[in-house]
Amino acid sequence: MALDQALVDAAVDLMSRRWPPGEPGGAAAVRVADGGVLTSVGLDNLNAAVILCHETGALIQAFTEQRAVVASV
Repeated sequence: MALDQALVDAAVDLMSRRWPPGEPGGAAAVRVADGGVLTSVGLDNLNAAVILCHETGALIQAFTEQRAVVASV
């Protein structure tokens, strides 16, 4: 399977805008069947037991909009 560089770039761009350089953080991007890209970040939370994956927000958005996810990073 080929790497979807546009997805990687979208996730890196969001992470760069969300956290300053040197700060720990992460982001995710998903491609939907119509070719669109949705991005999301994990929630900052003091209680590690309730932290969600970075992909969760984008997956929920895709589900809400009834768009099929075909790839993720």
